[in-house]
Amino acid sequence: MTTELNSDCLNLIFDELIYDKKSLHSCLLVNKRWCNVVVPILWKKHAWSDCVKYLREVKMRRVFKTILSFLSSSSRLFLSDNEISIPPIIPETTPTFNYISFCNFPEDEIIKIIMRAIFKRIRSDDKKKILEQEIYKLFISQCKNIREIHLQTTHPLNLFPGASECFSQLYSLRIDMKSVNSEIIHGMAQLCKDLNSLSIYNFSEDNLELISLINSQKKNLKELYIYATNDNVEKLKQCLSNSEFPNLKILGVTGLKCFKELAMLIEKTKGNISRIYVYTTDKWAKDTELLIQAVSKNCPKIKFLRTYIEPKYFINIKSVLLNCKNLEKLRLDNINRPRYDEENTGDELLNILSEFSPDSLINITLSEDWKFSIDTLTRFLESYRVRTLNEFDIIQRNISNITLSHCDIINKYIKEGVIKRSNCTHMKHIRINDSDTSDSDDMFW
Repeated sequence: MTTELNSDCLNLIFDELIYDKKSLHSCLLVNKRWCNVVVPILWKKHAWSDCVKYLREVKMRRVFKTILSFLSSSSRLFLSDNEISIPPIIPETTPTFNYISFCNFPEDEIIKIIMRAIFKRIRSDDKKKILEQEIYKLFISQCKNIREIHLQTTHPLNLFPGASECFSQLYSLRIDMKSVNSEIIHGMAQLCKDLNSLSIYNFSEDNLELISLINSQKKNLKELYIYATNDNVEKLKQCLSNSEFPNLKILGVTGLKCFKELAMLIEKTKGNISRIYVYTTDKWAKDTELLIQAVSKNCPKIKFLRTYIEPKYFINIKSVLLNCKNLEKLRLDNINRPRYDEENTGDELLNILSEFSPDSLINITLSEDWKFSIDTLTRFLESYRVRTLNEFDIIQRNISNITLSHCDIINKYIKEGVIKRSNCTHMKHIRINDSDTSDSDDMFW
Protein backbone atom coordinates (compact mmCIF):
# COMPACT_ATOMS: atom_id res chain seq x y z
CA MET A 1 0.00 0.00 0.00
CA THR A 2 1.46 3.34 -1.01
CA THR A 3 0.63 6.74 0.40
CA GLU A 4 0.67 9.66 -2.01
CA LEU A 5 1.64 13.13 -0.93
CA ASN A 6 -1.18 15.63 -1.25
CA SER A 7 -0.78 18.84 -3.26
CA ASP A 8 -0.12 20.99 -0.19
CA CYS A 9 2.83 18.80 0.80
CA LEU A 10 4.14 18.85 -2.75
CA ASN A 11 3.94 22.64 -2.80
CA LEU A 12 6.03 22.84 0.37
CA ILE A 13 8.62 20.46 -1.07
CA PHE A 14 8.85 22.18 -4.43
CA ASP A 15 9.10 25.59 -2.80
CA GLU A 16 12.41 24.38 -1.37
CA LEU A 17 13.55 23.65 -4.93
CA ILE A 18 12.33 26.95 -6.27
CA TYR A 19 15.76 28.03 -7.58
CA ASP A 20 16.76 24.52 -8.72
CA LYS A 21 15.18 24.59 -12.14
CA LYS A 22 16.76 21.35 -13.29
CA SER A 23 15.24 19.37 -10.43
CA LEU A 24 11.87 21.03 -10.95
CA HIS A 25 11.93 20.03 -14.61
CA SER A 26 12.53 16.41 -13.68
CA CYS A 27 9.54 16.54 -11.32
CA LEU A 28 7.29 17.43 -14.26
CA LEU A 29 7.62 13.89 -15.57
CA VAL A 30 6.59 11.99 -12.42
CA ASN A 31 2.83 12.14 -12.90
CA LYS A 32 0.03 14.54 -13.76
CA ARG A 33 -0.47 15.79 -10.21
CA TRP A 34 3.21 16.61 -9.78
CA CYS A 35 3.14 18.35 -13.14
CA ASN A 36 0.12 20.44 -12.08
CA VAL A 37 1.99 21.63 -8.99
CA VAL A 38 5.37 22.27 -10.64
CA VAL A 39 4.26 24.15 -13.76
CA PRO A 40 3.02 27.27 -11.90
CA ILE A 41 6.24 27.41 -9.86
CA LEU A 42 8.44 27.19 -12.95
CA TRP A 43 6.55 29.88 -14.80
CA LYS A 44 6.30 32.20 -11.85
CA LYS A 45 9.99 32.13 -10.98
CA HIS A 46 11.79 31.33 -14.21
CA ALA A 47 9.81 32.61 -17.20
CA TRP A 48 11.57 36.00 -17.25
CA SER A 49 14.88 35.11 -15.62
CA ASP A 50 15.85 32.65 -18.36
CA CYS A 51 14.68 34.83 -21.18
CA VAL A 52 16.10 38.16 -20.09
CA LYS A 53 19.03 37.42 -17.82
CA TYR A 54 20.82 35.14 -20.22
CA LEU A 55 19.36 36.48 -23.48
CA ARG A 56 18.94 33.02 -24.98
CA GLU A 57 17.09 33.90 -28.16
CA VAL A 58 15.78 30.41 -28.98
CA LYS A 59 14.37 29.96 -25.49
CA MET A 60 13.04 33.52 -25.51
CA ARG A 61 11.07 32.92 -28.67
CA ARG A 62 9.72 29.62 -27.38
CA VAL A 63 8.42 31.19 -24.18
CA PHE A 64 7.12 34.31 -25.87
CA LYS A 65 5.22 32.49 -28.60
CA THR A 66 3.56 30.38 -25.89
CA ILE A 67 2.51 33.57 -24.10
CA LEU A 68 1.24 35.24 -27.26
CA SER A 69 -0.82 32.17 -28.14
CA PHE A 70 -3.22 33.42 -25.45
CA LEU A 71 -4.04 36.55 -27.44
CA SER A 72 -7.81 36.80 -27.70
CA SER A 73 -9.55 36.67 -31.06
CA SER A 74 -10.55 40.32 -30.62
CA SER A 75 -6.90 41.31 -30.05
CA ARG A 76 -5.78 39.32 -33.08
CA LEU A 77 -8.46 41.01 -35.18
CA PHE A 78 -7.54 44.45 -33.82
CA LEU A 79 -3.88 43.88 -34.65
CA SER A 80 -4.81 42.66 -38.13
CA ASP A 81 -7.00 45.72 -38.71
CA ASN A 82 -3.96 47.85 -37.89
CA GLU A 83 -1.80 45.89 -40.35
CA ILE A 84 0.12 44.06 -37.65
CA SER A 85 0.54 40.47 -38.75
CA ILE A 86 0.66 37.66 -36.22
CA PRO A 87 3.77 35.59 -37.08
CA PRO A 88 2.97 31.99 -38.08
CA ILE A 89 5.02 30.73 -35.13
CA ILE A 90 2.18 31.88 -32.83
CA PRO A 91 -0.25 28.95 -32.53
CA GLU A 92 -3.96 29.69 -32.86
CA THR A 93 -4.91 27.07 -30.28
CA THR A 94 -4.15 27.74 -26.62
CA PRO A 95 -1.90 25.35 -24.66
CA THR A 96 -3.03 22.85 -22.02
CA PHE A 97 -2.04 25.12 -19.13
CA ASN A 98 -2.86 28.80 -18.82
CA TYR A 99 0.84 29.53 -18.41
CA ILE A 100 0.47 33.28 -18.54
CA SER A 101 -1.70 33.25 -15.41
CA PHE A 102 1.26 31.87 -13.43
CA CYS A 103 3.72 34.59 -14.49
CA ASN A 104 4.81 37.57 -12.47
CA PHE A 105 3.59 40.74 -14.12
CA PRO A 106 6.29 41.71 -16.65
CA GLU A 107 8.25 44.94 -16.49
CA ASP A 108 8.08 47.28 -19.45
CA GLU A 109 11.47 46.13 -20.72
CA ILE A 110 10.22 42.53 -20.95
CA ILE A 111 7.24 43.66 -23.02
CA LYS A 112 9.67 45.38 -25.38
CA ILE A 113 11.87 42.27 -25.54
CA ILE A 114 8.83 40.18 -26.49
CA MET A 115 8.08 42.62 -29.30
CA ARG A 116 11.66 42.63 -30.58
CA ALA A 117 11.93 38.85 -30.45
CA ILE A 118 8.66 38.00 -32.17
CA PHE A 119 7.67 41.04 -34.23
CA LYS A 120 11.05 41.92 -35.71
CA ARG A 121 9.71 43.60 -38.84
CA ILE A 122 7.61 46.25 -37.13
CA ARG A 123 9.25 49.67 -37.49
CA SER A 124 6.35 52.08 -37.05
CA ASP A 125 6.18 53.67 -33.60
CA ASP A 126 2.38 53.77 -33.82
CA LYS A 127 2.22 50.06 -34.54
CA LYS A 128 4.65 49.32 -31.73
CA LYS A 129 2.43 51.24 -29.33
CA ILE A 130 -0.66 49.32 -30.45
CA LEU A 131 1.13 45.99 -30.10
CA GLU A 132 2.47 46.96 -26.69
CA GLN A 133 -1.07 47.87 -25.61
CA GLU A 134 -2.46 44.48 -26.64
CA ILE A 135 0.29 42.59 -24.83
CA TYR A 136 -0.41 44.57 -21.66
CA LYS A 137 -4.13 43.82 -22.09
CA LEU A 138 -3.28 40.14 -22.39
CA PHE A 139 -1.40 40.04 -19.11
CA ILE A 140 -4.00 42.10 -17.26
CA SER A 141 -6.83 39.86 -18.45
CA GLN A 142 -5.02 36.66 -17.47
CA CYS A 143 -3.00 37.58 -14.34
CA LYS A 144 -5.22 37.63 -11.26
CA ASN A 145 -4.34 39.23 -7.95
CA ILE A 146 -0.73 40.04 -8.82
CA ARG A 147 1.47 41.02 -5.88
CA GLU A 148 3.89 43.50 -7.40
CA ILE A 149 4.35 45.71 -10.43
CA HIS A 150 6.95 48.17 -11.71
CA LEU A 151 4.97 50.89 -13.47
CA GLN A 152 6.92 52.26 -16.46
CA THR A 153 4.31 52.89 -19.12
CA THR A 154 1.81 55.53 -20.24
CA HIS A 155 -0.72 52.88 -21.26
CA PRO A 156 -3.87 53.21 -19.10
CA LEU A 157 -3.47 49.81 -17.46
CA ASN A 158 -6.16 50.61 -14.92
CA LEU A 159 -8.75 50.93 -17.73
CA PHE A 160 -8.00 47.61 -19.43
CA PRO A 161 -10.46 44.72 -18.94
CA GLY A 162 -9.67 42.78 -15.77
CA ALA A 163 -7.64 45.58 -14.16
CA SER A 164 -9.64 45.57 -10.95
CA GLU A 165 -9.10 41.87 -10.36
CA CYS A 166 -5.49 42.09 -11.50
CA PHE A 167 -4.39 44.98 -9.26
CA SER A 168 -6.76 45.00 -6.28
CA GLN A 169 -4.49 42.78 -4.16
CA LEU A 170 -1.28 44.57 -5.10
CA TYR A 171 1.37 44.33 -2.38
CA SER A 172 4.24 46.31 -3.91
CA LEU A 173 4.09 49.18 -6.39
CA ARG A 174 7.12 50.83 -7.98
CA ILE A 175 6.57 53.89 -10.16
CA ASP A 176 9.08 55.44 -12.57
CA MET A 177 7.83 59.02 -12.81
CA LYS A 178 9.78 59.59 -16.06
CA SER A 179 7.78 56.89 -17.81
CA VAL A 180 4.19 57.38 -16.59
CA ASN A 181 1.54 60.09 -16.76
CA SER A 182 -0.90 61.52 -14.24
CA GLU A 183 -3.86 59.56 -15.63
CA ILE A 184 -2.40 56.14 -14.87
CA ILE A 185 -1.26 57.26 -11.40
CA HIS A 186 -4.78 58.51 -10.70
CA GLY A 187 -6.20 55.20 -11.88
CA MET A 188 -3.83 53.15 -9.72
CA ALA A 189 -4.72 55.33 -6.72
CA GLN A 190 -8.34 54.20 -7.15
CA LEU A 191 -7.39 50.52 -7.36
CA CYS A 192 -4.49 50.25 -4.89
CA LYS A 193 -5.43 51.31 -1.38
CA ASP A 194 -3.77 48.56 0.62
CA LEU A 195 -0.12 48.59 -0.46
CA ASN A 196 2.63 47.28 1.78
CA SER A 197 5.47 48.79 -0.26
CA LEU A 198 5.53 51.96 -2.39
CA SER A 199 8.62 53.08 -4.34
CA ILE A 200 8.71 56.31 -6.36
CA TYR A 201 11.62 56.90 -8.76
CA ASN A 202 12.76 59.95 -10.74
CA PHE A 203 10.40 62.30 -8.92
CA SER A 204 11.09 65.85 -10.13
CA GLU A 205 7.91 67.90 -9.70
CA ASP A 206 4.79 67.92 -7.58
CA ASN A 207 2.10 65.58 -8.86
CA LEU A 208 -1.30 65.75 -7.18
CA GLU A 209 -2.30 62.28 -8.39
CA LEU A 210 0.83 60.79 -6.84
CA ILE A 211 0.17 62.61 -3.59
CA SER A 212 -3.37 61.19 -3.68
CA LEU A 213 -1.90 57.71 -4.12
CA ILE A 214 0.40 58.20 -1.13
CA ASN A 215 -2.42 59.58 1.00
CA SER A 216 -4.66 56.62 0.21
CA GLN A 217 -2.19 54.19 1.81
CA LYS A 218 -3.19 54.47 5.44
CA LYS A 219 -3.52 51.01 6.89
CA ASN A 220 -0.77 48.64 5.84
CA LEU A 221 2.06 50.64 4.25
CA LYS A 222 5.29 49.24 5.67
CA GLU A 223 7.90 50.44 3.16
CA LEU A 224 8.17 53.87 1.54
CA TYR A 225 11.00 54.77 -0.86
CA ILE A 226 11.27 58.13 -2.64
CA TYR A 227 14.05 58.83 -5.16
CA ALA A 228 13.76 62.48 -6.19
CA THR A 229 15.74 64.35 -8.83
CA ASN A 230 14.54 67.80 -7.74
CA ASP A 231 14.03 69.16 -4.23
CA ASN A 232 11.44 71.74 -5.31
CA VAL A 233 8.43 69.55 -4.44
CA GLU A 234 6.75 71.38 -1.57
CA LYS A 235 3.41 69.59 -1.86
CA LEU A 236 5.13 66.22 -1.53
CA LYS A 237 7.01 67.42 1.55
CA GLN A 238 3.76 68.65 3.05
CA CYS A 239 2.20 65.30 2.24
CA LEU A 240 4.99 63.51 4.12
CA SER A 241 4.61 65.72 7.17
CA ASN A 242 0.84 65.14 7.28
CA SER A 243 0.79 61.44 6.45
CA GLU A 244 0.22 58.73 9.01
CA PHE A 245 1.66 55.31 8.35
CA PRO A 246 1.49 53.64 11.77
CA ASN A 247 2.91 50.32 10.57
CA LEU A 248 5.87 51.77 8.64
CA LYS A 249 9.04 49.66 8.88
CA ILE A 250 11.34 51.06 6.20
CA LEU A 251 11.73 54.69 5.12
CA GLY A 252 14.13 55.64 2.33
CA VAL A 253 14.40 59.13 0.87
CA THR A 254 17.03 60.42 -1.51
CA GLY A 255 17.34 63.79 -3.24
CA LEU A 256 15.16 65.74 -0.80
CA LYS A 257 16.11 68.05 2.06
CA CYS A 258 13.09 67.50 4.28
CA PHE A 259 14.42 66.37 7.66
CA LYS A 260 11.67 68.20 9.55
CA GLU A 261 8.90 66.61 7.47
CA LEU A 262 10.43 63.14 7.83
CA ALA A 263 10.68 63.64 11.58
CA MET A 264 6.97 64.50 11.69
CA LEU A 265 6.19 61.35 9.70
CA ILE A 266 8.30 59.18 12.01
CA GLU A 267 6.61 60.62 15.10
CA LYS A 268 3.27 59.20 13.93
CA THR A 269 4.49 55.61 13.57
CA LYS A 270 4.01 52.87 16.16
CA GLY A 271 7.66 52.10 16.85
CA ASN A 272 8.16 49.38 14.23
CA ILE A 273 10.64 51.17 11.96
CA SER A 274 13.74 49.04 11.38
CA ARG A 275 15.51 51.00 8.61
CA ILE A 276 15.84 54.67 7.77
CA TYR A 277 17.95 55.87 4.84
CA VAL A 278 18.24 59.55 4.00
CA TYR A 279 20.46 60.91 1.22
CA THR A 280 20.77 64.48 -0.04
CA THR A 281 23.26 66.39 -2.16
CA ASP A 282 22.33 69.70 -0.50
CA LYS A 283 25.18 70.85 1.74
CA TRP A 284 22.96 73.37 3.52
CA ALA A 285 19.98 71.28 4.54
CA LYS A 286 18.48 72.15 7.91
CA ASP A 287 16.78 70.39 10.82
CA THR A 288 18.95 67.27 10.76
CA GLU A 289 18.70 67.13 14.54
CA LEU A 290 14.90 66.84 14.37
CA LEU A 291 15.12 63.56 12.51
CA ILE A 292 17.70 62.22 14.99
CA GLN A 293 15.43 63.20 17.88
CA ALA A 294 12.42 61.55 16.24
CA VAL A 295 14.38 58.34 15.76
CA SER A 296 15.55 58.25 19.38
CA LYS A 297 11.99 58.73 20.67
CA ASN A 298 9.99 56.65 18.20
CA CYS A 299 12.19 53.92 16.71
CA PRO A 300 13.24 51.46 19.45
CA LYS A 301 13.49 48.61 16.91
CA ILE A 302 15.62 50.39 14.33
CA LYS A 303 18.54 48.36 12.97
CA PHE A 304 19.93 50.52 10.15
CA LEU A 305 20.18 54.32 10.18
CA ARG A 306 21.74 56.54 7.55
CA THR A 307 21.34 60.27 7.97
CA TYR A 308 23.16 63.58 8.35
CA ILE A 309 24.06 65.65 11.38
CA GLU A 310 25.81 68.87 12.22
CA PRO A 311 28.56 68.69 14.86
CA LYS A 312 26.65 70.98 17.22
CA TYR A 313 23.99 68.28 17.45
CA PHE A 314 26.29 65.31 18.13
CA ILE A 315 24.81 65.01 21.62
CA ASN A 316 21.55 63.81 20.04
CA ILE A 317 23.35 60.65 18.91
CA LYS A 318 23.65 59.66 22.56
CA SER A 319 19.86 59.36 22.85
CA VAL A 320 19.72 57.18 19.73
CA LEU A 321 22.38 54.85 21.14
CA LEU A 322 20.65 54.62 24.51
CA ASN A 323 17.13 54.11 23.19
CA CYS A 324 17.75 52.00 20.08
CA LYS A 325 19.24 48.80 21.45
CA ASN A 326 18.87 46.87 18.17
CA LEU A 327 20.91 49.32 16.09
CA GLU A 328 23.34 47.36 13.90
CA LYS A 329 24.45 49.80 11.23
CA LEU A 330 24.99 53.55 11.55
CA ARG A 331 26.13 55.93 8.83
CA LEU A 332 26.47 59.61 9.73
CA ASP A 333 27.40 62.20 7.15
CA ASN A 334 28.05 65.91 7.53
CA ILE A 335 25.94 68.92 6.60
CA ASN A 336 27.46 72.40 6.09
CA ARG A 337 30.75 70.83 5.10
CA PRO A 338 33.99 72.64 6.00
CA ARG A 339 37.03 72.57 3.81
CA TYR A 340 39.24 71.54 6.70
CA ASP A 341 38.59 70.74 10.36
CA GLU A 342 41.26 72.21 12.64
CA GLU A 343 39.55 71.41 15.94
CA ASN A 344 39.18 67.61 16.00
CA THR A 345 35.41 68.06 15.80
CA GLY A 346 34.88 64.33 15.41
CA ASP A 347 36.32 63.51 18.83
CA GLU A 348 33.02 64.31 20.55
CA LEU A 349 31.21 61.87 18.28
CA LEU A 350 33.78 59.10 18.81
CA ASN A 351 33.58 59.58 22.57
CA ILE A 352 29.79 59.25 22.46
CA LEU A 353 30.07 56.10 20.35
CA SER A 354 32.72 54.66 22.68
CA GLU A 355 30.62 55.14 25.79
CA PHE A 356 27.04 54.55 24.68
CA SER A 357 27.00 52.23 21.63
CA PRO A 358 24.75 49.19 22.14
CA ASP A 359 26.35 45.76 21.72
CA SER A 360 24.44 45.31 18.47
CA LEU A 361 26.16 48.26 16.72
CA ILE A 362 28.91 46.61 14.67
CA ASN A 363 28.87 48.60 11.39
CA ILE A 364 29.84 52.27 11.52
CA THR A 365 30.52 54.79 8.74
CA LEU A 366 31.51 58.38 9.53
CA SER A 367 32.34 61.46 7.50
CA GLU A 368 35.94 62.56 7.02
CA ASP A 369 34.69 66.12 7.33
CA TRP A 370 35.05 65.62 11.08
CA LYS A 371 38.66 65.36 12.15
CA PHE A 372 39.51 62.67 14.72
CA SER A 373 42.56 62.83 16.95
CA ILE A 374 44.72 59.71 17.04
CA ASP A 375 44.20 59.29 20.80
CA THR A 376 40.41 59.48 20.58
CA LEU A 377 40.31 57.11 17.60
CA THR A 378 42.43 54.66 19.58
CA ARG A 379 40.10 54.85 22.61
CA PHE A 380 37.10 54.33 20.37
CA LEU A 381 38.58 51.21 18.80
CA GLU A 382 39.65 49.92 22.21
CA SER A 383 36.01 50.11 23.30
CA TYR A 384 35.26 47.50 20.64
CA ARG A 385 37.88 45.04 21.85
CA VAL A 386 35.18 43.12 23.78
CA ARG A 387 33.18 42.71 20.55
CA THR A 388 34.11 42.73 16.89
CA LEU A 389 33.46 45.81 14.78
CA ASN A 390 32.29 44.26 11.53
CA GLU A 391 32.96 47.34 9.45
CA PHE A 392 34.44 50.76 10.08
CA ASP A 393 34.45 53.06 7.05
CA ILE A 394 35.18 56.70 6.34
CA ILE A 395 33.35 58.82 3.75
CA GLN A 396 36.41 60.49 2.26
CA ARG A 397 36.39 63.76 0.34
CA ASN A 398 40.07 64.51 -0.23
CA ILE A 399 40.35 67.04 2.58
CA SER A 400 43.12 65.19 4.43
CA ASN A 401 41.45 64.85 7.82
CA ILE A 402 42.22 61.13 7.65
CA THR A 403 45.97 60.65 7.52
CA LEU A 404 48.33 57.71 7.17
CA SER A 405 48.59 57.69 10.95
CA HIS A 406 44.84 57.11 11.21
CA CYS A 407 45.11 54.30 8.68
CA ASP A 408 47.98 52.71 10.61
CA ILE A 409 45.87 52.67 13.78
CA ILE A 410 42.94 51.10 11.94
CA ASN A 411 45.23 48.50 10.33
CA LYS A 412 46.58 47.63 13.77
CA TYR A 413 43.10 46.86 15.07
CA ILE A 414 42.25 44.88 11.95
CA LYS A 415 45.30 42.66 12.55
CA GLU A 416 44.25 42.23 16.16
CA GLY A 417 40.76 41.15 15.13
CA VAL A 418 38.93 44.13 16.62
CA ILE A 419 37.81 45.28 13.13
CA LYS A 420 36.91 42.88 10.33
CA ARG A 421 36.80 45.32 7.43
CA SER A 422 37.59 48.95 6.70
CA ASN A 423 38.12 51.07 3.62
CA CYS A 424 41.03 52.71 5.45
CA THR A 425 43.50 49.86 5.05
CA HIS A 426 45.35 51.96 2.46
CA MET A 427 44.90 55.64 1.76
CA LYS A 428 44.39 55.05 -1.93
CA HIS A 429 41.39 52.86 -1.16
CA ILE A 430 39.56 55.42 0.98
CA ARG A 431 36.70 56.12 -1.35
CA ILE A 432 33.02 55.98 -0.54
CA ASN A 433 31.23 57.85 -3.29
CA ASP A 434 28.76 60.21 -1.64
CA SER A 435 26.84 60.72 -4.87
CA ASP A 436 25.53 57.18 -5.29
CA THR A 437 22.24 57.13 -7.18
CA SER A 438 21.58 53.45 -7.81
CA ASP A 439 18.04 52.09 -7.56
CA SER A 440 18.64 49.37 -5.02
CA ASP A 441 17.55 49.72 -1.47
CA ASP A 442 21.18 49.52 -0.40
CA MET A 443 22.03 52.64 -2.41
CA PHE A 444 21.95 54.66 0.78
CA TRP A 445 24.96 52.82 2.16
